[in-house]
Amino acid sequence: MKEKLFTIGEVAMITGVNPKSLRYYETIGILQPAHINKQTRYRYYTPQQIDLVAFIQLCVELDIPLKSLQQFKHASTNSIDLLELFAYGKAIAEQKIKKIERSLSFIQSFEADVSQNRQFNDGKRVSYEYMQSHYYYYEQVPEFPEIDSYWQTYQSIIKKLKKKMIQPGYEEGIMIEKIGEKLLWYQFVEVHEHHVSNIPLVHIPAQEVQVKIVGDTELIEPHLEQWLTDMPENATIIFTELVKEVFDHTEMQFKLRILPNVFTNKK
Repeated sequence: MKEKLFTIGEVAMITGVNPKSLRYYETIGILQPAHINKQTRYRYYTPQQIDLVAFIQLCVELDIPLKSLQQFKHASTNSIDLLELFAYGKAIAEQKIKKIERSLSFIQSFEADVSQNRQFNDGKRVSYEYMQSHYYYYEQVPEFPEIDSYWQTYQSIIKKLKKKMIQPGYEEGIMIEKIGEKLLWYQFVEVHEHHVSNIPLVHIPAQEVQVKIVGDTELIEPHLEQWLTDMPENATIIFTELVKEVFDHTEMQFKLRILPNVFTNKK
């Protein structure tokens, strides 16, 4: 008995896959029609290929890149090594899970920061807060940077961290180390992976710290100079943007946290 062949429209109706997608599968070499009419260019498929379409849809559901199917295909038998394919799919899924976990961690840090910053909405200028433990990657900068210079350095730091497969965290800002009358300026980005060698890291232990809230116009002379003069010796001041429930880029405020010198904890 002659094997029944199905048109592309019939395959689309049976499988629920758009004809355009079936043609795309042909283009990338994972679903070649069993027959193409030379005159009409109509495509025909075998019953077994309907099973193959269902398998391809499973790969789509599992987010396995379809173009990768070819590398798990045995040319001699046209079969697919499922164990290797699903091991590959599992590795992709695990990477996505890690990415989602990092996104959730970022969102949770943001929510915690906003919640903690509510205490400063009543106009308090000086207060105290409990600061959680952090690890910061840092680079020395000449002084408090201009906004364009700050973001250029930030992008450079992010590239360096990603090159070393280190995921940046939520916090970023400026640190000032005061040793006697000497001031050292650093730009930092929080990191989660702190068991890494050959990169500058400083550990901020969990502790209660003094907090000062200032507007962006106050981060200029003479206010900044006065704060640094009044800052205790052998101390660290950490500048971060004050994150509120409502984002208003026209009215920026900053949180200054003053704590004992953290650079005795650097790696």
